[in-house]
Amino acid sequence: MFQRQTNLHHSQRAKCNARRIQQLYAEFCKTGTVHVQGTSGRKRKQITIEEVNLVLDAQKETHAGVVRTTCSLQPNYNISYRRVYRIMKENGLVTLSPAKSRRRKWIRYERKFSNAMWHTDWHVMKDPRMRDL
Repeated sequence: MFQRQTNLHHSQRAKCNARRIQQLYAEFCKTGTVHVQGTSGRKRKQITIEEVNLVLDAQKETHAGVVRTTCSLQPNYNISYRRVYRIMKENGLVTLSPAKSRRRKWIRYERKFSNAMWHTDWHVMKDPRMRDL
């Protein structure tokens, strides 16, 4: 009983399931080491110097943004948009446009409480047979 209460207490502090605490404790008892959570997802591939030179040369030729630079490289080299963007950003060739970073002045149909705002439509029937229904 006491073990169950401590598991619940630890799980609430760690914001996870009590069963996960039990699994971690069992792993610790078995191996003697504390579990370290790794990062999720695929590991990022390092950008090579050749890729940097390719992108910078293509950008100097075209004087274009990320999309056109990527398109100019695509027939000969398999380099993704994200890699081109990262290279250009690291070299100061990409800037955020102020229009995209600006916050919207309006928020559509959002209110703090439900039923705080209603939306209705009105329509008058043109057919005289339908008016008196």
